[in-house]
Amino acid sequence: ARVADVGDAAARVMADAVRRAAGDDGARTAAGARVVCFLPGAELPVNRRYLPVEALVPAPPLAGVLRHGTGAFVPWTVLNDGFPVLIASEASLADLNRRIEKRGGKVVPMARFRPNIVVSGPALEAFEEDGWRTIAIGDSAIFHLVKGCPRCIMSCTDQTDGERGQEPLATLKEFRSGGDGANVYFAINAVPAGGAAEIKVGDPVRVLRRGARRSGTFGMSRLSSV
Repeated sequence: ARVADVGDAAARVMADAVRRAAGDDGARTAAGARVVCFLPGAELPVNRRYLPVEALVPAPPLAGVLRHGTGAFVPWTVLNDGFPVLIASEASLADLNRRIEKRGGKVVPMARFRPNIVVSGPALEAFEEDGWRTIAIGDSAIFHLVKGCPRCIMSCTDQTDGERGQEPLATLKEFRSGGDGANVYFAINAVPAGGAAEIKVGDPVRVLRRGARRSGTFGMSRLSSV
């Protein structure tokens, strides 16, 4: 096991918080939900194949985290597939949904992709995040964007009723293939740099470093959700 249940008291606190925030519908959704914490030894190093040197940490964040060939250490993650943060763009979702509607499909919400951070802004181009390599959010948070996120069939499942359709994968296959036809991509996996930093909705997002895939000027976007 990678997690442990932290008890009934914590579950009641969470249920009360959901009820206050979302009313009776939220309370029904949270019924039976539990609060867990990860156990020592459950940490996983992120995939070094995609990790830039700038994202390495000078000291091991936890015992057992792998040392990189440079002598620095690989960041770790818990309770996700490979990286600790997923960043998505409202402009990219809007573009995807336009394509879905053109095919006669039903648009999908951002929640289908389960990002940690969503950026938006009037100057933001669809899928411009493909070319971002390092961004700053707010006063001090820095993130290294390391690779696109391959999407699975779970993105076709409506979280509100459990129904599963063909979108968004059917449309993504038309224009977001990885080249081998095995994967389609939406949103970008990222690794935070340095120590703890606070971010909040409305924080400015600055692109500090870009890759070769995208050119042009991008001024400022804003954090739309966390």
